[in-house]
Amino acid sequence: MLRILKLIFVSSFVLGLISCSEDPSLFPSNSNDFKKTNRDIGCESKLNGNQKDDLWAQKYKNHWMTWTGAVIFADPKETSLQLDGTGGQDLEIIFADGHSGYDLEKGESATVKFVMKSKGDCTKPFSGEYGRIVRKLYKNGLLAYRGDYNKNAKKEGPWIRYRKNGQLWYKGTYKNGLEEGPWVVYHENGTLNPKWTGTFKEGKKVN
Repeated sequence: MLRILKLIFVSSFVLGLISCSEDPSLFPSNSNDFKKTNRDIGCESKLNGNQKDDLWAQKYKNHWMTWTGAVIFADPKETSLQLDGTGGQDLEIIFADGHSGYDLEKGESATVKFVMKSKGDCTKPFSGEYGRIVRKLYKNGLLAYRGDYNKNAKKEGPWIRYRKNGQLWYKGTYKNGLEEGPWVVYHENGTLNPKWTGTFKEGKKVN
């Protein structure tokens, strides 16, 4: 009898964990930038603690945000951005796919979409999860790449990427993370790369 009760308890616990798992695609969006957010609930807020907590829960917690800042810590799984141009980190992000930051470098500029998870103050940064980089600039200010993702953190829609010298690297469309439709890819010397240029269907070249 005791063994049966233990099995019931464990099963209920596991089912509870499953039911509590969140779907980030269902979270609402908030268009406020870092400055507005910081004035609302961060270091520059004039609200008292309870007022900030209420506003945080209503407008910011588990909301999609899109912020741009300078990379001050780069790692494939996470990154930290400086958003006000002074001081240390203002935002910590964990990437949705676990490797989006593989080519980030300190000093570059990145625009990230993320779900807000904890509010910052004068002593700690804001933090978010499910991050994805939708735009990156090299240290020289030139565009590195630009594109978007779907709810499953897969590349979706038009994407374009340039090399550090401003030369076009590739241009095409993704559908659920796979190449779809016409793609144009160039070698580092500027010549067309015929192997990866053409029409694609579900990630496979068809002509």
